[in-house]
Amino acid sequence: MQGKYLDKGSYFTAVSIGAATVWFSTHCGAGFASGTQETIYFVSAGYLAPFLTAISQIMMGFVMWVALESARLYNCYGYRELSDHIFHPYQKVLSFMYELMAPISATMACGACMAGGAAVLNQNLGVPTFVGTIIMLVGIILITMFGANVVRTAGTAMTIAIIGIIILVTVLATTQNWDQIAYHFTHRIMYVSPGKAIWNAFLYGFFNMALWGVAAAAAVGIKHRNEAKGMAISGAALNIVMLSSVTLMLLGVSPTIMTDPQASLLPTLYAVKGLNQSIIGIVYPLLLFLAYITTAVGNAFMIQTRFGPVFFKKMSSTVKKNAIITICFLVIAWAVSQVGLIAIINKGYRFNGYVFIFTVFIPFLTIGLKNIKLYRKKEENGELPHLIDNLVDEDPKLKKQKG
Repeated sequence: MQGKYLDKGSYFTAVSIGAATVWFSTHCGAGFASGTQETIYFVSAGYLAPFLTAISQIMMGFVMWVALESARLYNCYGYRELSDHIFHPYQKVLSFMYELMAPISATMACGACMAGGAAVLNQNLGVPTFVGTIIMLVGIILITMFGANVVRTAGTAMTIAIIGIIILVTVLATTQNWDQIAYHFTHRIMYVSPGKAIWNAFLYGFFNMALWGVAAAAAVGIKHRNEAKGMAISGAALNIVMLSSVTLMLLGVSPTIMTDPQASLLPTLYAVKGLNQSIIGIVYPLLLFLAYITTAVGNAFMIQTRFGPVFFKKMSSTVKKNAIITICFLVIAWAVSQVGLIAIINKGYRFNGYVFIFTVFIPFLTIGLKNIKLYRKKEENGELPHLIDNLVDEDPKLKKQKG
């Protein structure tokens, strides 16, 4: 619009930071907290492992930026409606393909978390597995049924707790096993070829790209351009630091966690069990439980956001409708969880990774960027009513300088 300036806003706001923490908390699930994902996709790279984590999360940061900037421009947050905009004019094919894969990916992740959370309650508190599953189900429903603000708030609070526990555990375990970690670097030890190590890092990023729907669902209220950038930057940085810290710690107990079947079930537990610290017996189960809850919440909320407008249209209570959809989804996820955690992470996630190369990464990199450029011009011309307030009379840069 002639004579107007575009206010790009701040990078770090309640929405951008909240969406970033939802991204991390959903990423930090059954495979992450247990160390299974790190062992399968990174630790085999040996001394390169902590550095290769950046590849996957920088890729994820780009995908998250496209998702949130698109959600802002199109003013929609459910992954099906949003994917139609991102993939236009090829939405009939690409949206359909993503529509098939997103619920499958969410179901696998949520199923693994429900099984894991029930196991933690059983092993540490003696809660029967069935009762533990019900506790998980109720907790997930209570957080998701009240909408995006509650999900963001709960995600932020639990993420702070998870980060604190990860720092404590990794510092203690890394310090104790530093000689073995240093041995990997001084002798440049790798357990697979460099090409295989790099490909595993890419594949890890690819199968995690399903999480863009989770972040978009939690980004309700995003208004300015810089907010999407702030979310991508802060989210990628947080995920890189946490993922590389756990990976570095696991190098201290390698190659045992790759060769010993018992150690490979819960590599992180194997890494910390020799610490002889009573506090670990409390904080590690808490880390696992919080990780399971946050990932299950993120995936359940994504499904709820997608199918809420489709089913139970005559139901006046949004809270009740959300609860019913979440219950149905969690029952299906519980059935899938019977396959087993390692099978899901090693085979199911790997399959998803290959599919998401063609249904998320390449389309976002090409079609998604093209559509963002088109709609940004519409925003600048005042053609997007929901963003008209972003056009101001005074140059925001000059206003900041005066302030």
